[in-house]
Amino acid sequence: MNKRTRKIPFNISVFIISAYIVSLFVVSFDLFITVDYDIAVGRVAQRTFQAGREIENIYVTNMRREAEAAAVAPLIAHNSEITEQIMINVDTLFGQLGYLRAVYMPLITPAAPLASLGELPPNMGLLVELNDEQFAYIIRSSSADFSRFFTEIRSIFEERLAAGISEGVYNAILSVIHDEVRSNDYHYLFVEIAVVIFDNLLMPNHTIDQELLAQQRQVAMDNIEPVVFQVGQNVVSAGEIITEEAFMALVELGYADPSVGVVFASLAGSMLLIIIIFTVAIFYIYLFQKDILENKRQILLIFTLYTITVILSRIMHSLPFYLTPIMLFAMLTAILLDLRLSIFLTILVSLVAILIDSSDIAAIIYILISGVFASMIAKYVITRGKVFAAAISLALINILTVFAIHFIFYAGITVETANYAIFSLIGGILTIILCIGSLPFWEFAFKITTPNTLIELTNPSNVLLQRLTIEAPGTYHHSLVVANLSEAASHAIGANHILARVGSYFHDIGKMKYPQYFAENQNGLNPHDALRPIDSAAVIIDHITRGLEMAKEYKLPHVVADFIEQHHGSTLIKYFYFKAKEATPDKEIDEIDFRYPYPIPKTREVAVVMLADTCEAAVRSTISKGLTSDEIESFVRKLIKEKMEDGQLNDSALSIKDLDIIATAFMRVFKGMYHERIPYPSSELVKES
Repeated sequence: MNKRTRKIPFNISVFIISAYIVSLFVVSFDLFITVDYDIAVGRVAQRTFQAGREIENIYVTNMRREAEAAAVAPLIAHNSEITEQIMINVDTLFGQLGYLRAVYMPLITPAAPLASLGELPPNMGLLVELNDEQFAYIIRSSSADFSRFFTEIRSIFEERLAAGISEGVYNAILSVIHDEVRSNDYHYLFVEIAVVIFDNLLMPNHTIDQELLAQQRQVAMDNIEPVVFQVGQNVVSAGEIITEEAFMALVELGYADPSVGVVFASLAGSMLLIIIIFTVAIFYIYLFQKDILENKRQILLIFTLYTITVILSRIMHSLPFYLTPIMLFAMLTAILLDLRLSIFLTILVSLVAILIDSSDIAAIIYILISGVFASMIAKYVITRGKVFAAAISLALINILTVFAIHFIFYAGITVETANYAIFSLIGGILTIILCIGSLPFWEFAFKITTPNTLIELTNPSNVLLQRLTIEAPGTYHHSLVVANLSEAASHAIGANHILARVGSYFHDIGKMKYPQYFAENQNGLNPHDALRPIDSAAVIIDHITRGLEMAKEYKLPHVVADFIEQHHGSTLIKYFYFKAKEATPDKEIDEIDFRYPYPIPKTREVAVVMLADTCEAAVRSTISKGLTSDEIESFVRKLIKEKMEDGQLNDSALSIKDLDIIATAFMRVFKGMYHERIPYPSSELVKES
């Protein structure tokens, strides 16, 4: 019904921007105070540090990976090329020695080399380095000794190489060979020469495939899953020594001398996420709660409740999350504003609170469940006789949630579980106490009318209702019928049926000023017969002005005063308008003079009362004509259509479907009021029977 384009007013934009700035500061508060922490390995932690996000425990992960890599056994293989090269070197060495022996000790002149031995450089071209004494001895040794020496040395090489020599046992094998050589009956110089030969020519022939070993160790390391700090897990508690493990985690989290990049990234993430949350909230309100955008008090109330909640979440972040202030936000929003709005905003505010508290999945589950359930039972908190039941319900849900969380995430029930259950019980009870205790403040400060206040206004002992009963009994009865119609229709379309009933009770209190000028209070005498139509219209219109004056005098809530002001909107007073046209056919009658000069209904509830007011009076006047139920329903729908075509429902947010539901609800009430009765038998017939 409402085709106007709604824009967000400037002052509401200021509230939104202010709430955003508060949110960003509260969420990112830790980023600006980390410079005060004295964090270093071996220092005492000044406070408990928790993981605000899931990070890898680099220290433990590396330790496990290194241990797994070290456990990989190297693959050792026999290298025949090395064996072959060693034997070639041995044969080459003794070939060189045999050649030198032939040079220095020829068979023709055996004494000549002795004379010339010292004249030539020793070790000429040898694969190993021998000193002069060793070189002279092996050159001068007998052929039999040289041959035996060569054969035995070569045999040792072959045996050892055939058995295999690896890096790990090379030194041990070399030592065994030394002992073996020394145990033979060689001249000591032969022993020294043998040691030199083995030291220089023997090498490991069992080698490790380093490339393959590196690959296998990398695979072993990759198979080790990273050890992580879960969100909300303590990295180090206050008073504990900061270990290398904790220090590396604190650096990763940005607590230990965070870099500009880390601060900027965290700040940018917080800014973006809060923008998303605010956008979703505004979009929801625009789609489903448009009236709030035009109500400064309600926007200010949302801003105030939200700001207080996020600040409390920051202040209480070191306490167990079972004491979350989200429950109080949920209850107050549901009572002071709307249940559906409360549930939706509670979910979004919970996300902001979780960002502030840097908690884990258990906190998310608890805060969301307790907050949403607090919204759902809020109306019982302000209902007499049901407060205790509401408190028990909230406490029970909280405790059961604690147990469920500990079963899922902590593998059972412990003493700690019982402690947290007590915290959740205390949190629920405190929430209800604070909610009930603070309601008068919120009602007074923001001019909010709660269902509790509305219910009190329905009490027949209300001064205004008592006056209406005495001074304008017809109007009082009319108001009761309108209340029944309005409540039934409002309930059917999902509007505030309590508000509709209260508004119906008081919408015509202005008629008490001159009750005799209104048909329901007349007894055959109509004062309008003596008045001009224009004056009669003025008297009729005046009941709105008088009603608003009385509402102010008796301090009725503004939402109730809206029914007084808007229930006729700018409707034309047709009876006197056409009477004026008939009385002066030659004179042009200005329709404006016969229209109510007041705003059209701004809410669904006021619009429903307008329709109920119109239909009740019209249907009451037709009952005596003997119309059928179908004819009455047709008449009711015609009246509703006329109001719509006259533009009286344009600002009410009622849809065509709502109007159909309203008409059906009205007919249910009318049928109950004006149903046909079975005629009672006469006294004569009773006697005869």
